[in-house]
Amino acid sequence: MTFRLRSLLTYSLEIVTASALALLFFGLLFWLLHLFFPRGPGLGLFLHGHFPSEKREERSDSSLWVATDTGVAGLNRQGGLVAELVQIVRDVRGKSADAIAWKPAVQGMPLYDRDSIQTLERSSATIKFDAHNQLELASNSLVIIKRLESDLLWPERRTFMVMVDGELRGKVSPTGNQPVFVEIATPNAVARVRSSSGGENVDFQIKVNRDKSSTVKVFKGSATVVGAGTTVNIGENQSTVVSGSGSPTQPALLPDNVLPVRPADNELYYFRELPPKIRFEWEKSSLASEYRLVLAKDAAFNDIVFDSRVTGSFFEHGNLKQGEYFWHVIGIGKNGSEGTPGVQRSVTVVQDVEPPRLQVKFPKVVQGQLQYPVQGVTERKARIFIDGQEVMPQATGEFSHEVTLKPGVNIIVVEAVDLAGNVSYQSETVHGKLH
Repeated sequence: MTFRLRSLLTYSLEIVTASALALLFFGLLFWLLHLFFPRGPGLGLFLHGHFPSEKREERSDSSLWVATDTGVAGLNRQGGLVAELVQIVRDVRGKSADAIAWKPAVQGMPLYDRDSIQTLERSSATIKFDAHNQLELASNSLVIIKRLESDLLWPERRTFMVMVDGELRGKVSPTGNQPVFVEIATPNAVARVRSSSGGENVDFQIKVNRDKSSTVKVFKGSATVVGAGTTVNIGENQSTVVSGSGSPTQPALLPDNVLPVRPADNELYYFRELPPKIRFEWEKSSLASEYRLVLAKDAAFNDIVFDSRVTGSFFEHGNLKQGEYFWHVIGIGKNGSEGTPGVQRSVTVVQDVEPPRLQVKFPKVVQGQLQYPVQGVTERKARIFIDGQEVMPQATGEFSHEVTLKPGVNIIVVEAVDLAGNVSYQSETVHGKLH
């Protein structure tokens, strides 16, 4: 009986051990898959070569072709080199054409035919084709670069094709005297951008929205959007929204640049324990129905800490940690299109737990003296209270005040309160003497 029980326990222990090892193995396997295969478009897009066909308006992804002159762009003369990854922020992944797994991207990395770049959450990247043409990828975007053959109809359309999911901003300009042609196929329309040979630059933005509609904006230059048999020409500071059915709206003006009201530029906010409530205000725009308040830790707005839509013209933020922040406001039109960022300002939040410096001179009392002079110095911008009465110090922090003595014991208390609410005090017992 004892032998059977021991055998049963041993068998049970073996089963539990084997199950634990199996779970550990599969957990490690899933971790490795997550590490090498981050969230994003499926591998079938890369493995089967599903690049844009002639029926680009029926595609379920979005694509971008960039064409430049054949012999001027320095990046184009080096074998299969197509572009260069010139800037990365946070988590950016890259994948060569003959690879399956994604790897961390490196700034300065050369990009070849069918190489891919993917930005993850709160990440961004900049791809440079030559000295005048580049793409800026927002978070959760995918770009695949493909070399194209020349086109007899468009002599300047030659070298590059880029497919993108997410959001991109492009800046294109002529290479030498040759114009640059850009064509973007979104899930439901095609946008075409072409710089003139006369030197006109084109600054545009394409965004595929969550509901599969697309927003096309032109900040400078012009573009054409074709969808569902409708063609819309977009001028400078205009936008169109392409619905899920593929119909682009008529061009609408982008909201004006939003002007900030407060806080003032470079304003300081002090706190001791709990972060202060900071009220951000801005002027209303007649073309905006909503606003987008953005705060970042850097002036280039790569390290964004707050990004939210606001219906009114102010917002109170009460959870900013110590540090310097840059902020701007973007107007959002009735069709959902965003204007360009408004005037940029900075604000600094400082945590201060040290009591302010305070030095006080208490002179001796002279027989018959009724007015007792108190002098001292504290740190700049600190408030001074003497016997509960506020005294305005000079810009240097120096202060002076006369206290009227009463016969008998007078307890004189001097308090200094800094901007964070820290307090320093000194007191002196003075005997008022009769005549």
